[in-house]
Amino acid sequence: MAPTLRSFVVVVLAAVAPATPAVACEQPGSDACAALALRAVYKGEAWRNLKGGIRTGGDYLDNLDLIAELDANRWPGLEGLKLRAHVIYNNGHEFGARYVGERQALSNIEGVPTWRLYEIWADYSFGEKTSNSVRFGLYDLNTEFNALDVSTLFINSSQGTGAELAQSGLNGPSIFPVTGLALRVKGGTGRFYWQFAALDGVPGEPGHPDRTGFHLDRTEGALLAAEFGGATAGFSKLALGGWRYTAQFDSIDELTASGDPVRASGNQGFYLLAERPFRSRGNSSINGFLRAGVAETRFNQLSGFVGTGVVMQGFSAARPDDALGFAIAHASNGHRFRQFAVRNGTSVEHSETVLELTWRAPVTEWLTLQPSLQYVVNPGMDPQLANAWALGLRFELSASGAR
Repeated sequence: MAPTLRSFVVVVLAAVAPATPAVACEQPGSDACAALALRAVYKGEAWRNLKGGIRTGGDYLDNLDLIAELDANRWPGLEGLKLRAHVIYNNGHEFGARYVGERQALSNIEGVPTWRLYEIWADYSFGEKTSNSVRFGLYDLNTEFNALDVSTLFINSSQGTGAELAQSGLNGPSIFPVTGLALRVKGGTGRFYWQFAALDGVPGEPGHPDRTGFHLDRTEGALLAAEFGGATAGFSKLALGGWRYTAQFDSIDELTASGDPVRASGNQGFYLLAERPFRSRGNSSINGFLRAGVAETRFNQLSGFVGTGVVMQGFSAARPDDALGFAIAHASNGHRFRQFAVRNGTSVEHSETVLELTWRAPVTEWLTLQPSLQYVVNPGMDPQLANAWALGLRFELSASGAR
């Protein structure tokens, strides 16, 4: 069965419509009313490769997010229900592929040129003493899994999702810029939480990267993810997660008697997340983070990833909302991939490392500026490419409202 995006939206709206109250709220903004939150964010980035990589030069990237969230928690009969719709636009320019050649994208908004329905889901929370919830719909795995609050400051894509997870699957996991159908359950007690998700194993349409669609069948299978964590031992977050595809994948270095790649199951990986405050005094704080993960070398080029960094918030009394951060992202080729490359006469480096220095500076309520300087060691693990220096400037325009 391959339902279209249009039919899916119609079904969701049809399910929601009967539950919509027929009477208007008599006291807008009061606690007795449901809240509709609207938000628009435009990010524009001017990038230039200063030295090394493929060639010097620059480009302009952009991303537009249009988000609507309806919290029906205070409607009688709909307590615990939340709905979200999220549309994105990208201009599709490829700065990294044209100028740097890195494996870990320098910008986390780089995508294909398209308008896309990115998320549309319903979330139902239940339980008094525990924060339990169930969510279903088009869903970005990285909004809750493999996610760290401190690392969101950085623009390099590997500081959002570990490179070992981002590379996986036939069309990537269900993360930016392509998402798929998912069912997520979550719960917790006190300082600890647990969460599980089953997602479309091949989100979107690989042959049409500008489309949002889904096709569920046994061949494509599912991506299963689990994460357990909490705040403990001085850490604001300490978590362990894992993922596994149910479908079979081509082996990197094994061939059948007829010369075709051996297909097998077992495409999986594990990751560790940690965030720790080092200092907090008034509006000033220093926080560090660590993200480390491994992936099965039989099916994946990258066998491991380590990302770490530190963020200083409110380091200037005159600018308490500014944040300055330094981070490192290190992705390693698996030994099976390296051996396969050597047998085929190709030379590859062991790893790629990206260092990023960035400063996020809110100028007004609606404008934020953020320069990012990134140094790429072994771009693309290609020994023919010199280490690269890339400089980018992001500006962010935002507007929001609630009713």
